[in-house]
Amino acid sequence: MFVSKYPDWITQVRLSNGTVKFFDGVKDLMAFFLNPTSFGAPGQKIQEIWVKDYYTLAWVDGRSAWYVIGSDVYGPMGHEFIPFSSSAAAENFRKDHKGTKVVRFDEITEPLVQSMRHGQKMR
Repeated sequence: MFVSKYPDWITQVRLSNGTVKFFDGVKDLMAFFLNPTSFGAPGQKIQEIWVKDYYTLAWVDGRSAWYVIGSDVYGPMGHEFIPFSSSAAAENFRKDHKGTKVVRFDEITEPLVQSMRHGQKMR
């Protein structure tokens, strides 16, 4: 997918060799983060992770963001982790958009990413 079509959803990582990789949402960024070798980046450490706060569109450190899952808001590729810079914003969004849960970066696992990539709504 071309990320330029969906600028509000763009996420990015900076690798230890200085390369920056862009994604069309948190879901695909996390698939890369959890298994970079599968995406052609063996041996590279991820130095920085950046996501956009859903409401403000400001760049947020992906490791400190809050993510809503299971909401009625879809990204360019379907179900998506919706990022926020604060727990309060994430919780308000969860309530307004029928989200099922607010999670932190370290709670996002490969099975969770894969289930969302296959179109399952998270509970």
